[in-house]
Amino acid sequence: MRRSFLLILVLCLVACGPAASQIPATDIPSVDFSATKLYQLTAEMLTVTANQPKNDATITAIMANKYTLGTSMAETMTAMPTLTLTPTIPPDSAFCQAQNLQAAFMGAMGATQSIVFGVNLTNLKGLACYLQLWPQAILVDASGNPLDIHYSYNPPSDMTFDVETMLGLPPERFAGFSFQWGNWCLPAVQGGVSIRLTMAQDGGTLTVPTGLTAGGVCNDSGSPSWVGISSLSIP
Repeated sequence: MRRSFLLILVLCLVACGPAASQIPATDIPSVDFSATKLYQLTAEMLTVTANQPKNDATITAIMANKYTLGTSMAETMTAMPTLTLTPTIPPDSAFCQAQNLQAAFMGAMGATQSIVFGVNLTNLKGLACYLQLWPQAILVDASGNPLDIHYSYNPPSDMTFDVETMLGLPPERFAGFSFQWGNWCLPAVQGGVSIRLTMAQDGGTLTVPTGLTAGGVCNDSGSPSWVGISSLSIP
């Protein structure tokens, strides 16, 4: 009896086991993939990937444009004329004559225990002419006697001193230069100080009264008074 029961139990388990483990297809829940977060992420990734070639093309266009602009700018800079000291005037213009120039004293001011003053030269003639870039000028007393002064030129750091360099002065234009005068330890100059300017190529001389009677502060009585002269320039 017991063996019969066990046999029936085994047969029942064999017959019923697989059937019990199967789930009808109708019981599997249906999920809409397009409504899931995974679908949204996938769609977003596909969009980014699809746009990537456009981004590459845009970057390429930007870089190409920058390269073109840079090249154009470089060509423009290369094409710019070099700096020159001489304005455009006929190359066969004569040297300026004192009689065709009007000289004007431009006043004086203090500068670090020295004084600075300037002179303008206006071309009154209807033709352009050449001036020496570095003027041949000295200070004289009322009788025309040169003062005991040591002179020097003060070229800027980017300019080479050359006494033969010329400056073209167009008609009705003016050029100016300045003096810096220091260490005057002598008595005041009676009758005032004047500037004597000698023109190149026997162009005559100009004498310009300044009204000054002394230079800068006396810092060293054992050394001569000094004057630094700038180059001529056209504003």
